Amino acid sequence: MKIMKKIGWVSLLIFWFALPFAQSQDKFEKEERISFSEVPAKAKSFFAQLKLDNKAKWYREFSEDGVSYETKTKLYKTLYSIEFDSAGNLKDVEYIVDFNHLDKNIKSKLEAQLDSLFRKYRIIKTQRQYTSEPKVLAQLVNTRTSNEPYTVKYEIVFSGKKQSYRKKYELTADDKGTIISIGRVIPPEMNNLIY
Repeated sequence: MKIMKKIGWVSLLIFWFALPFAQSQDKFEKEERISFSEVPAKAKSFFAQLKLDNKAKWYREFSEDGVSYETKTKLYKTLYSIEFDSAGNLKDVEYIVDFNHLDKNIKSKLEAQLDSLFRKYRIIKTQRQYTSEPKVLAQLVNTRTSNEPYTVKYEIVFSGKKQSYRKKYELTADDKGTIISIGRVIPPEMNNLIY
């Protein structure tokens, strides 16, 4: 009976850790630089609310999710990326953070999960992602704080080695460091075969 209980717990743990990756998929993106005049009106309207003294670069992005728009800019000496859907509705705000400066509990949890999935890995880029209502996201960009509710996630790009060679991956984790999804990043030269 005790053995069956242990097997049940082990099976549950394996299922819990494997579940986020069951629906992992390849991720591909193709970006093209565009002028501000090509940006949807709703995206321009949101962008006008931001207190940016820096020049922003605009992109049209093609991915497995369809077409979106993205602006990249620098604020508070930090690189920001703001993404909009094809109609110009705000999707999220992301900014670059140093993986080694994450909260130690979040960092430890992410490392433990990556250690269990890959023989070796190397973090390439870490971004903190905010999602909420546009006014809340504008406040977060402008003041770096808000009393209104918003969701925090992490997007991490890394190279990982499972067997004999490395591949590039992107994962999304929640605010506690639990991996939600992970997918292999298709190199840009392969994107040409898809589009």
